[in-house]
Amino acid sequence: MPHLKTTNVFIDTQVFDAQNLNFESTVFKELSRLARDGRVKVFLTTVTESEILAHIPQQIHEAFLALEKFRNKGRPLKNVTAFKPAFADFDEQAAVAEVRKKFETFLINADVTVLGLEDADAEAIFKDYFEKRPPFGEGKKKHEFPDAFGQQSLTKWCEDNDCQMYVVSADYDWQSLEGRSKCLIPIGTVQEFIDSAVKDEAEELTKTVLRLYRQNLPKVSAAIKAAFKDCGFYTDDVDGDVNEVIVTRLELGEPRILEVEDVSATISVSVELDYTANISYYDDDEGIWDSEDDKWMYRPTKHGHVDESERFEGEVFIQFDPDNAESFDVSCSISREFSVTVFPTDYELK
Repeated sequence: MPHLKTTNVFIDTQVFDAQNLNFESTVFKELSRLARDGRVKVFLTTVTESEILAHIPQQIHEAFLALEKFRNKGRPLKNVTAFKPAFADFDEQAAVAEVRKKFETFLINADVTVLGLEDADAEAIFKDYFEKRPPFGEGKKKHEFPDAFGQQSLTKWCEDNDCQMYVVSADYDWQSLEGRSKCLIPIGTVQEFIDSAVKDEAEELTKTVLRLYRQNLPKVSAAIKAAFKDCGFYTDDVDGDVNEVIVTRLELGEPRILEVEDVSATISVSVELDYTANISYYDDDEGIWDSEDDKWMYRPTKHGHVDESERFEGEVFIQFDPDNAESFDVSCSISREFSVTVFPTDYELK
């Protein structure tokens, strides 16, 4: 029995943002391969396409501001060879053009169909708005109109072609389609869709991979913990450093196969963990500021630890021998940084 109910899939803007607009990630490369092989059909709407193009300069600029903050604080590293690329000249507009080009390449490689909104039923959408029906709620949020028009356009295409379509987004506006749409099937992650497509493509091999994965969960957990500790950590509310992290609890979600070959596979897994961060930071409350010379005369350093929790997607790469259960190597990639709050507010503690 096929794992996919339909090979059609719409990808929401939220998915691209969650992937940090990295069009060379495993997720986007595998989606492109499946599309080229005729196993899936990828859709966007004109609104989604416009949102992604708008998000590219916004996210590049935010990243540039973060880089400038690092440069200002990390000037002693300017003469360290390993950090010289971080202090090189940065052309923000060239970076925007490069990422836009990669997005355009993805659209071509994945043979993406971009649906317009001209067939959407505007009268029905406004009726939903005034009657506070999904995707509109009590607040009748006007910024939900793009999603409403997108859902109408996708529904009309499915009705015209007598088929269904997966819609991938973690946003409530899309998840709320569950049970109220005959055509659109909401799922939270693109990894879930790819996993089903790969299982339909290589059923027996994926069964072998999942069996070996579960037999070697201690190795998988150890690899994820090691990769997590090697991630970047920063204090978000004080001028300080995270010196060490110790994972105190680790829970793994359902493994999703992204790529599979005869002796290797890439698996996406949702990770939930607690950790203790050992930190050092400047205590400005006990410091002395020289307003005349505009500098600190005395700024003591304090040390402590903070307990934090995180949820994220990790990619696990495994190599195996299907004829030798003892042959199993694993590594993990976590493509993000984590913030540590030294003085959480009452809201953050809840």
